[in-house]
Amino acid sequence: MSPAIIHLPQVRVFPWATTDEFHKDFLSMKIADDDLAIARKNLSGTSIASLEHSLPLDGQDKQTLNFQDFHNGIVNAHSGPTNPLLNPFAWGALIKEITAGDKSRGVSSSN
Repeated sequence: MSPAIIHLPQVRVFPWATTDEFHKDFLSMKIADDDLAIARKNLSGTSIASLEHSLPLDGQDKQTLNFQDFHNGIVNAHSGPTNPLLNPFAWGALIKEITAGDKSRGVSSSN
């Protein structure tokens, strides 16, 4: 066997039957966004908000929440829970509803 160099004619692979089909498909093609447009979409408020709800917390987020919980515990350590029976605004609203005969809560009395 001896080496031989054979020059073959150039072959162009063209998936369309005619150039008109190519032009029609090319003009109807949706062009992808450039990198700047993709970055703007990724940094939009809605995409960041959806990521906040779907991604787990990292170490810094957990540390911040732990610190806030600890701080709130220290601030409220010497104050007891509030009693809703001592709220004068709630009593005023209740008395006003009773005197006005407000039946919006759907409580019916059986006679």
